[in-house]
Amino acid sequence: MAIVRREKNKTYGGNNMKASCLKRIFVTTGFLILFVAVLFSAPSKVMVVGWDGAVPGMVAEFAAEGRMPTISWMMENGNFAYEGGLPVVVANTNASWSSVITGSFPGTHGITNNSFHYSGTPITASQYSGPHTLQAESFAVVAESEGYRTAVLGGPWASWTANDAGLTGPNMGWGNWHSKNTVISNYDIEGAVLFPFLYMDYYKVELVDAELQKIHQTRLSSYSDPLTFEMKIPTYHGEDFVSNLLIVDTTDDAIVNYDLLASVDSEWSKITGSIRVGEWLPLETRLPGGKRAGLYVKLLNLSDDAQQIRLFVSAMQSTQIFPEWLDTEMAEVLPIPINADRNAIIGGFVDEETFFESCLMEIEWYEKAYQYVIERTNPDVVFAWFWEIDEFAHRMFGFLDKESPVYSAEEYQRRYNMFRKVYQQLDKSTEALWNSFGGPEESNLFIVSDHGFVSYWRIANINERLARVGLYNSSDPSSSKAIAYSAGAATQIYINLIGREPTGVVSPDDYEAVQKEIIEALNSWTDNGTKVIARAFTKEETKDIDLAGRSFSLFNEKSTGDVLAFAASPYQFDAATPGQIVTDAVPYFNGQHGYLFGTVPEERGNIRTLFAVGGALIKPQIGLPDTVSLVDIAPTMAAILGIREPATADGLALTEILFEKELVGISN
Repeated sequence: MAIVRREKNKTYGGNNMKASCLKRIFVTTGFLILFVAVLFSAPSKVMVVGWDGAVPGMVAEFAAEGRMPTISWMMENGNFAYEGGLPVVVANTNASWSSVITGSFPGTHGITNNSFHYSGTPITASQYSGPHTLQAESFAVVAESEGYRTAVLGGPWASWTANDAGLTGPNMGWGNWHSKNTVISNYDIEGAVLFPFLYMDYYKVELVDAELQKIHQTRLSSYSDPLTFEMKIPTYHGEDFVSNLLIVDTTDDAIVNYDLLASVDSEWSKITGSIRVGEWLPLETRLPGGKRAGLYVKLLNLSDDAQQIRLFVSAMQSTQIFPEWLDTEMAEVLPIPINADRNAIIGGFVDEETFFESCLMEIEWYEKAYQYVIERTNPDVVFAWFWEIDEFAHRMFGFLDKESPVYSAEEYQRRYNMFRKVYQQLDKSTEALWNSFGGPEESNLFIVSDHGFVSYWRIANINERLARVGLYNSSDPSSSKAIAYSAGAATQIYINLIGREPTGVVSPDDYEAVQKEIIEALNSWTDNGTKVIARAFTKEETKDIDLAGRSFSLFNEKSTGDVLAFAASPYQFDAATPGQIVTDAVPYFNGQHGYLFGTVPEERGNIRTLFAVGGALIKPQIGLPDTVSLVDIAPTMAAILGIREPATADGLALTEILFEKELVGISN
C-alpha cells in the first residue's frame, strides 16, 4: 500500500509519545522550569468503504497472493476478521447496508429485505428500501448534528432527493440514466434471447456504402469501400441520441479486411473517435438544459467482409450528486459514467469479457467521483459504496462451484482470474480514496461487505407453492390468504389479515392456523427429494434469531412478514417463472445471497461478511471477535469521533481495538 505511516507506539501511546512532547526548556537564574502541556487530540476522521458482496475468504486469499496491498496493510497494521463478520438477518443488500449506517438490526430500522410489504397498505404493494424509509437514526445524521461534515456516496446509503436522508453534506445516488443499454448488429446473434425481464434494447442495422465526398471531408482513408450506418439510441427525455458510424479498412494490402469503426460528427466534417474490435469509445452529448452526459460503445466483433458487426452501447448516463453546484461541476470534469450491465450477458448478447470490463470501468469511475467529492468538500465522515463484486458474482459465482451444472474445468482459471482482478481493482480504488481522506496517519477506515456469496442453480417460486396449497390466488392476488415478497434466498409471507390489510380475508381468529399452514407447506416442500426451505420462522420468532451465539432481530411490527423463510442451497427465489414451482437458473444468474447463516454448505460459498478496520486510532492486530457484525460499525465510529451513537443502535462499540484519546500534562 502506497501510504507511509508511523508506527502506532511512536504516535499515539506509551512513553515515546510523552517524551516527544518536551517542546521547550526554559532556563532562568537560580532555577529550572520544565513545563509541558499538550492537549492530545488524535485524528478522528472515519470512512466506511463498502464492497458489496465481497467474500472474506477470497479477500484473504488474494491478499496472501500480494494482489491487495490495502487489505494486507489492514491485516498487519489494523484488524481483519479472517473468518468474516456475522451478517445480519436478512443478509441482503438494503437490509445490511441500512444496518451499517444505523448500527441497528433490520427489525429496528424496518428495512427487512430488498423487497418487503408494509402492513396496512394494499397487500399487493411491495416496498423498496431507501434512507427515507429508515425507522432508525442514521449515523451520518448524528455526525452532522455534532458538527461533523459528512459525505454519503452511492447506492443504498444515499437517496434521491438527498434531503430524504436528512443530510446536508454531499450525497450521491444510483446515477442518472437517460437510456437503456443497447446491442446493435447486422446479423442474428446465435443463442441470444431478449427475455421479457431484460432491461435493454436490441436492434439490427443495414450497412450502406458511405458517400465518398463525406469520407473525404473526414480525411479518413479506407482501402476498401467504406461503409456506414446510423446508430440511434432512444432516450428518456424524448430526443434520440444519433451518431454516424463509419466502417473502414486501414490496411493497404489489396485484401478486404475491415478493421476500424469511427464515429463522425453530424456534419461529417471530422472523426470524433475510433475503435477496433475489443475497444471502447466514449461518446458525449448534452442533455436538454445543457448538462453533459454520454455513453460508451464497444466494438464486439467485425468480420473482415463486414458481414458481421456487433456493438454494445452502454446506457446514457450523467452524474447524480447533491448539492447542485457540485453536480454541475463534476458533470464537466469527470469521465462519462458507465454501469456494469447484467442484461446483455444474461440474454447472450455480449461475452463475459465485456461484462467484466464494464465492472472494472465502473469501479474506476466511482473511484474518481468519490475522490473528487472528498478532495473538494473535505468531509470528516464518509460512507462510500461499490457494488461491482456483487453484480459480478451474481453472474459468475456458480462457475466456481465444481458441483454446479454450469461449472467448467477448462474455463475455471480464466473466470477465477476475473474475480481476482475485480477484487484487486477495488483494493486499488479504496487505497486512492483513503489517500484522499488523509490515509492512516490522519483517519480511520472500515472495509466491509454486506454479505458473502453462494452458488445456486434452482429457482423456487414461493407464491406458486402457496397457490398449490390454496393460500395464494394468482388471478386475483388481493383476495389471497397470503402473499410472499422475496429477494435472494429470503422470503417474507404476509397474511391478508382482516383489520390490518385493506383487502383482508383472514379472520384474526384464524391467524395462527393460517400461519401454521404456511410453515407446514414450506417445511414439507421438496424438489426431487431435496428440501427447498432451510428454515422458517413465525413473526414472533424473528425477535431472537441466534447466529453463532449472538442474537439478531428482524421483528418489526410494520414491515416483518408473518412468516420468514430461507431457501436451502442450491435454491433461491428471484426470477421465478409464473405458474412453475421450481425451474433451473437462467443464464448468467448463478450466484446469490440472503441465505441464513449456518445453513449453507461450505462448498457452495460463504454468507459471512468482509470486515477490516485500521487507521490512526486503531490498535494493530488486537483481533476481532468471531461474532463481530455490521451493526457494530456505527457505535465504533461514534467512539472514534467521541460522540453519541445513533439512539436506536443495537450494535456494540469495538472499544478494545481503539487507542484512547488522552490529555497529557507534565509540570514542575
